[in-house]
Amino acid sequence: MNTLLVLNIDQNVDLQVLTEVEDNSFINLYNAYLSVHLHSGDELKCLDKSGVGYDLYYIAERVEGCLNLQRYIPSTLGKNVDIGLLWHQHWQKIALAEDAGSPLSTWKWPGMELSFFENKGSGFDSCMTWLYNDEHGQIVMQVSNAYPWFFKDAPSDDVNISYDDWLPQYKILYKTIIPRDVAQEWVKGFHDLYARLEFNT
Repeated sequence: MNTLLVLNIDQNVDLQVLTEVEDNSFINLYNAYLSVHLHSGDELKCLDKSGVGYDLYYIAERVEGCLNLQRYIPSTLGKNVDIGLLWHQHWQKIALAEDAGSPLSTWKWPGMELSFFENKGSGFDSCMTWLYNDEHGQIVMQVSNAYPWFFKDAPSDDVNISYDDWLPQYKILYKTIIPRDVAQEWVKGFHDLYARLEFNT
């Protein structure tokens, strides 16, 4: 894999933007898939694997939203909540309504605005990453595993596990506060990589 960008979180953990394309001069904003990984020790956890260079603009925008205190958890969702667990509860509500023949009028959920990355095609390794401001304005990044059958790219029905049976496996895989200076470096890093790929476009 070709490492395009490394963004530190702390001394032991970082975010990495990777691609399978080895020739950097060939990669532009549209022609190569990029993946984002959480790197800690010997572990490389895929957070998103279906993006292209143009998506870096929106990724940076989400970080800037936190720097500008614009990504608080909506008050309608409560205080001191697990945003990943609430996401599961929302999608289970949708699934139950569909099964009952009374689909919800809308699938909208206010917490979805806080999504940072999603890895929805990796079966039991699927996960959701959230980036938001807590009640003190601090920037929080949370990675939680995800019930894979909520995604279109779900595992085969041959290994289907009901949501209720899977739910005890739900957990927060990683959660930390991102210092403002680190978040500012992220924005710069994403913008710089965007500019490099734009040059090739």
